Parts: sequence; structure tokens; C-alpha cells
Amino acid sequence: MTERRWDRTVRDQLALGRLLPLAGAPGGAWLTESAASAALRRTGEGVPGAELVKVSFTAAGEEGAAPGGGFPAPATAPPPGPLVLTATCGVHARGALTEVTDALRAALARTARDGLGLDVAAVDLRVAELLDEAPEPAPRAEEASGGDTEPGGDGEEAAVARAVLAVPGVAGLARRFGTGGRAVRLGSAADGARAVRVELTASGGRPLPGTVGAVREAAAGVLGAGTDVAVLVTGWRG
Repeated sequence: MTERRWDRTVRDQLALGRLLPLAGAPGGAWLTESAASAALRRTGEGVPGAELVKVSFTAAGEEGAAPGGGFPAPATAPPPGPLVLTATCGVHARGALTEVTDALRAALARTARDGLGLDVAAVDLRVAELLDEAPEPAPRAEEASGGDTEPGGDGEEAAVARAVLAVPGVAGLARRFGTGGRAVRLGSAADGARAVRVELTASGGRPLPGTVGAVREAAAGVLGAGTDVAVLVTGWRG
């Protein structure tokens, strides 16, 4: 790998942010902080009088046990367990501050828990600015998927890719994590079972837990029952 390509890879990894474990996902499923932020910004736009500036996540309380499976948790992923969502926002000065912040906190919690499948124990809302004018809706630019929508090839990885792309809620495959440049990676679990990791971009049209479950079924349908399927969501399209 050339020095320039290595630098670009490092920048891309930093831009993804931390990898957040999805609640109740056996075998491992993670969502990048950048993808979660994109989904939560869409939610913030729907709360009148509020302007979401930044969101971040930290572990809350004791750490949970690391998930097993053929693909270990990425180094930037905290162990499964409750998270605290910290959101920084601006609020229109002419509005009722408490009403706006309560509505924003509830909307963010609902999206994080139900829409994204994150184990969010609390939402810490910080008002950084009182806005003179009500915020205008931000342009709804799509986050780049960084992957394929029509994979070629005849091998098992290509077959898994095609099956995953047919799942509702999958906007595309992605190749943003790691240095291998592959959206579908085959491997083996410690007990000798087959394992695969799928990296993808999700869409906002379906709750993420349902998408992840369907991706697992699609991959196992190609590779066989008992396959350990890990899912890594690195992009989000609202």
C-alpha cells in the first residue's frame, strides 16, 4: 500500500467514528458513529425550533461481554452494553425552551433505540446556542455509500452480496472499513463453523434491527444454516 493510500485509509477510518454495538445481535453487529449521526440528524430536522449540531456516544455503566463468533469485534467498538447519547443543539430563542428540548430528547431516544437498535440508556442534551431565527431544514444530501449496488463475479462472496442487496433496507454494499477493500469477507469461527462479515449502507425506510436480521438470513441462505454472520453498517441514506 502506498503512503498516500495509507493516509487516505486512516482518514476514512477516523471519519467513521466509533463502532457502536447493536443490542441483542448475536454474532456481532455494529453501526458506525457517523452513520448513527446521519440518522439522528434526520430526526432532529423534524423537531420544530431545534437545530442538532453534534451527537456522540459513550459507554454507560459496566461493560458487557464481548460477542463471540467468527469475526471479533473491531478494535474501535466498545463491548455490548448500554450507551449514553450526548447531543449538542441550538434552540430558537422565541420558542419554549423546555418544550423544544423535551421533544428533541424524546425523538432522539426513539430513533436510537427503535430505529437503530442501539442500547441507549440516557440522552444527554446540551443547548449550546439560542437561535435568533427558527432553523431552516438542512439539504438532504445522501451520505456516500462507498460500495457497490451491482456486484459481479460467480463466487460465494458475490452470491452473498447479491442476496444482501435484495434485502429491504439495504441501500448498497460498502468497503469503507479496513484495508482489504471487500464488502463481504468469508472466514471461520473458533468451532470450525463458517463465518462471514458483511459491510453495508442502510436506508432509513426500515428499522435497522429488522434489516440486520434479514441480512443474516440472506447470507445464511447462501452459505448454509449455522453460518455465523456479522454485520457492519458504515453508511446511512435517509
